[in-house]
Amino acid sequence: MKKTFIVTILLVAAFFLGFALVQAKPDNSNQDQVGNGNGYHQDFSNKHEKHVSVCDRGSSQDNTYCNARVIVDQQGKPETASQPVGYGPVQFRSAYNVTGLTTANKTIAIVDAYDDPNILSDLNTYSTKFSIPTMINCPVSSGNPSAPCFQKVDQRGGTRYPSANSGWALEISLDVEAAHAMCQNCNILLIEADSNS
Repeated sequence: MKKTFIVTILLVAAFFLGFALVQAKPDNSNQDQVGNGNGYHQDFSNKHEKHVSVCDRGSSQDNTYCNARVIVDQQGKPETASQPVGYGPVQFRSAYNVTGLTTANKTIAIVDAYDDPNILSDLNTYSTKFSIPTMINCPVSSGNPSAPCFQKVDQRGGTRYPSANSGWALEISLDVEAAHAMCQNCNILLIEADSNS
């Protein structure tokens, strides 16, 4: 009897808490939202900033999606700053409590869609800006912790890269730069798929 009473009280309390939370939910019907292809929407807007998707999201359930978004000005152009804004290598490593270095020969493989023709140059610009080692273009099989390699291949392991896509290039840059920030002497193998299917 005592257990039934306690369970009943908890259920009633949960009902009223849920009701209160629903009533307190702000009306976001006029705000910019993005879906993930599975019916889920996340609010990305506030009163002062406008975020837009940087790449075509596609519509098929069999596709992967680029969820990268960028803040734009009133004309729809990405806002820029003279210095990096947001998290960098120190914050990434601190969040996961890692040193950013390995003693073993490790390779990070990243699969993304389409081509980023400037990825190595962009990676080295990022590395220089944050005072971490730059990388050279060489087969990852020849890299080691003293001299790690960056290698880009198509989905067949060759160099017939897919067509370039600026939106996906931004996603590729984010992926490769964050991986290098987390392990600065790991090899990085970037595999560029022909499409996001």
